[in-house]
Order: sequence, then structure tokens, then C-alpha cells
Amino acid sequence: MRVIRKCTLIYYFYSSASTFRMKMIVWMGLVLGALSAAGDVIVAKVGDTRELRCGDGSMQPTVSWYRGNELILEHASKGLPRKGAGDIVKRSSLRNKHLKISGLTEADGGKFRCNVDGTDKAVHTLVVISVWVTPSGALLVGSAATLQCKVSKLDSGPSVEWTGPDGQSHKESQVVLSAVAASDAGSWQCKIIYEGTVIHTESLNIAVTEPALATTKSTTRSNSKGDVDNPTCLNCDTLPSDAVFLGLKWWIWLAIGVSSIVVILLIVCVIVTCIRIRRKKRKYLKMKQAQQELRTRKYCRCDRPTAAAKPLQQGRRREKPSALPL
Repeated sequence: MRVIRKCTLIYYFYSSASTFRMKMIVWMGLVLGALSAAGDVIVAKVGDTRELRCGDGSMQPTVSWYRGNELILEHASKGLPRKGAGDIVKRSSLRNKHLKISGLTEADGGKFRCNVDGTDKAVHTLVVISVWVTPSGALLVGSAATLQCKVSKLDSGPSVEWTGPDGQSHKESQVVLSAVAASDAGSWQCKIIYEGTVIHTESLNIAVTEPALATTKSTTRSNSKGDVDNPTCLNCDTLPSDAVFLGLKWWIWLAIGVSSIVVILLIVCVIVTCIRIRRKKRKYLKMKQAQQELRTRKYCRCDRPTAAAKPLQQGRRREKPSALPL
């Protein structure tokens, strides 16, 4: 009886161990399947290009990409490929099983699914961000400015948090600076928080400059006789070397003026040269025409019979008188 009991215990032990192993294998398969279907969070800026991967990339009979429940592209080994509707379809293409999207916009954000033969193989979350400051360029001390960190809307939308150069946090996507201070200059960090985790940090550098100096003040002084002298300038400040006028520095305006004068002089020289060339050409043509007229001129020749010779006078020739004797 003891032997039978021992055999029974051994049988139950091995059967429970095999059952436990089978359960572990099943659970491991489920976990691996979930991990293979799960994707990652992809962060991109407006205008970028991103590729969403699906498995090992080997082409399958039927591969379909969806954003939510909206079809983007579908490739089938049998039959014609299908395309969805929307602007994102025009900017999307398939490379093996991977989806490539170019020229991203804020409206492209969302969850993307790769479906292979009816089974979701990958799920990706695309977050599109854009960061800017208004007005752009260097900010003046005392002026107003607005910092924007815009994120594409999702079902469980990510939150945005700003951190200034001084370490102060602003738990909002828009930070309004009513009066910019010198301490606001530096790197502002826009943190994208999704499902309680910081998935991306975007930096925005802010430059702050002092405003231009006010115009000089002039005062007048009178002498002891009561006469008013020429106004003198007290506490006059010279313009800084980096003075800006209409958004350009003074040396840029100087270069523009000098180059404009040079261009005008060149234009005048070209015009004068053209006029002289035309005059010389006309004079040369007149001289050539006159020479041709002289060469081709024909004089009039009359075809008349020659006059008859005069007949000799008959009779006595008159002799010359002899010279007088000396």
C-alpha cells in the first residue's frame, strides 16, 4: 500500500508540474504576442518625415495601415492596392511593411495600427509638436511675448509643461510674458508628458536685447548779457555700433547706399557709351554711302558726228610784214 501511495504522489507531482509548464508557456506566448503588437511613442516636429515600422519588414500577403479606424494604405498580393481618403494618404507610402509619412502636420497625430492578414502586428502613437515664440527674433526688454508649444490632439492627450531659464515651471502650453525681462533670456524647455511619462523635451532659445537709446536732449543756455547762445547738447549719447534702423544695422544701409550709387554710375556709363556708338555708326554709314555715290556716278556722253574741217582759204597768203630796220 505504501508503494502505491508513493507512486500516486509521484504521478500527481509530475502531472501538476507539466500543467504548470504548459501554463507558463501559454502566458509567455501571450506576453510575447502583446509585446510584438505593442508599439512605441514617436515624437516629430511639423514638416518632418517619419517611418512607422511593422515587424521584421518582410512583405506579407495582406498588409494594412490604419490611423484609428481610418484606412490609410493596404497592399495585397492578390488584387489592387487600396487607399483611404484624406490629406495624409497623399503623403504616405509603403516600404515593405513600413509606413513612411512625409511633411507631417499637427492633424497627422494619433494611433497607427499595422494589420497583417487580419492581425494587428504593431500599434504606434504619433505625436506631432510645434514650438515657436511671437514675435520672432530677439525680444526687447519691456515688450510682450508669447511662447507656444502645440501638440497634436490624441484620445488621451499628452500634457505640456514649460520650464524657464530660472527653473520655474509653467503647466500650460502657452506662456505669456507681459513684460520681457533680461532674466527671460536663455533656453526654455517644453516637456511633452504622455501617460505620466516625459516622452520628449523641445528647447527654444530666447534672445533679449535692450531697447534703442532715446533721442538726445538739447538745452539752451544764456550768457551774462542775456543773449541766447547756440543750443548745446548735454548728456548726449552716441548711437551704438550695432544701431538698428528698420530691422537692419547701419553698416548694411551704408553698403546698400554705396552699391546703389555704383549701380547708377554703371547704368549712366552704359547709356552714354551706347549713344556714342550709335552716333559713330550713323556717321560711318553716311560716309560709306557718299563714297558709293561717287563711284557709281556716270557722266552724260552725246553721240553726235564730229564737225567738218574748215576748208583752206584759196588765194594769196598774206605775208608777215618785215621787221623795221634798226
